[in-house]
Amino acid sequence: MAFSALPEDILLEIFLRLSIIDALSLKQTCRVLHVVGSLDYLWHQLASNLGLALDVPPDRTLSSLKGAEIQQTAVEALRLERNWQKATSRIKRLTPVRYGIADMSIDEMQLSCGGRWLVTAQRNRLRGRISTTITIWSLKDITDVYRAACFEAPGYFYQYAARISRDEAIALVALTVMMNSEELLQIYEVPLGERLASDYSILDQPRLRNRIGKPHGAAGIFYHVSICDNLVAASLVEVSVGPNTTHRVCLINTLTDAQCWINIQPKECLSRWEMRLFSDQIVFVGSMDDALVVRTYNLPICMLMKGHGRMSSYTPVGQTFQQDDLGDPILDCVVAKLPQAMTFFTSKASELLGSPSSTTPPTLTFLTFRFLEGVPSRLYAARVPLRCTKSTNCTKGHNHGTRFAVSPSIAMVPSAQTAERVQIGVEGRRAVWLDRNLETEEVKVMKLSALSTNGISSTYKVGVLLPEYPVLPFRPSACRSLAFDEVTGRLCLGLFTGEFYVLDF
Repeated sequence: MAFSALPEDILLEIFLRLSIIDALSLKQTCRVLHVVGSLDYLWHQLASNLGLALDVPPDRTLSSLKGAEIQQTAVEALRLERNWQKATSRIKRLTPVRYGIADMSIDEMQLSCGGRWLVTAQRNRLRGRISTTITIWSLKDITDVYRAACFEAPGYFYQYAARISRDEAIALVALTVMMNSEELLQIYEVPLGERLASDYSILDQPRLRNRIGKPHGAAGIFYHVSICDNLVAASLVEVSVGPNTTHRVCLINTLTDAQCWINIQPKECLSRWEMRLFSDQIVFVGSMDDALVVRTYNLPICMLMKGHGRMSSYTPVGQTFQQDDLGDPILDCVVAKLPQAMTFFTSKASELLGSPSSTTPPTLTFLTFRFLEGVPSRLYAARVPLRCTKSTNCTKGHNHGTRFAVSPSIAMVPSAQTAERVQIGVEGRRAVWLDRNLETEEVKVMKLSALSTNGISSTYKVGVLLPEYPVLPFRPSACRSLAFDEVTGRLCLGLFTGEFYVLDF
């Protein structure tokens, strides 16, 4: 019997055991195998086993794509992976972007929706104004980059976060700012229309959805901010912490306008802590000595209710909010034996739990660096799952949550002295950062690659993405800010001159 004459279910079972490259080769041999090799079911199964995030449009999900669409995006993901793993990754496209506000360097930038949008933030100190300029760039057509929105918010920002709606019509921008000796959380709703009339034009002040100050008697300053869907979280950070320090976070549902404060009082003395917000969970990360503590909690019910509330909310400074108890953590993890834990970097994964492109269980990835004179530098990488899986060896604690420990992977970093502007992809497979030579002030862009991933453990290697003197219109030493999208391999570099470049790998 000829191979192509086998029953379709047997042929399908054979295809399911192949890699995507082998499946593509086999389907080209004859018409029968081409039909079986094009089935939607087959490509959904192959994609789920790929282990790489796919570039899915923001208004679609992986399950809604046809087999031919999955095949195309899977091939693109494999090409990117092969290019990234090379000693010298090839730049497929270089796009310079310049606009009218010269000599205003971009302080921070972040990519959204698979690299289709870029949100930049600039403190207007050099312009003599106590304000922050937020600009939203459309990169959907890289041959026609334009500003879809630009506005000026009062106060200098500490941190900011932005989310583009699935229909790409509205942006939600949250900033923690200092203004008139007050620390505030400001949330704006920004329409994304056609390109602005000129390089110098800005929008009328967009709708200020929420303006929130600290409650009476609360210590610390508004600092960390995180957005997921219609939820916003901002934390109060104290300069000095000790045992039994209470960490406070303000939660806002911008759809219903529900607001509450939550208090976290860890039993450990944490030298530094951060939080990450997800669709129905919030994750707290704290460092102590040579370890990280990662705890996940369910969000309060008031944050998960649907429906529409008031159109906006103005909360004066000192207003007392509803207090909610998060209860016991649903996941409690310790990342042990992690040198330089206080200087940890976290993957930007606020949309990961609901990401339409992910084919792997959701995780947070943490990086630390250890630089020692006379010996090779080291990078420590740890992946913490946000859902308990077989590979995590979870145990039930006394509070009915799951507890487990994670050990970091180690990679050697050649000739490294610093790690600045670290950007970790949402899947934790790739990262970029600036490495500055403290003696010569020369800078190169470094890259991290995951060679293999098995559950929560991975093997990594570090290489040079852009050398000190690349054949490009700029040098890495001129870079002020970075933004990186792991799924598409898009890297944005903002220069001190105010211009930025988009590199597609």
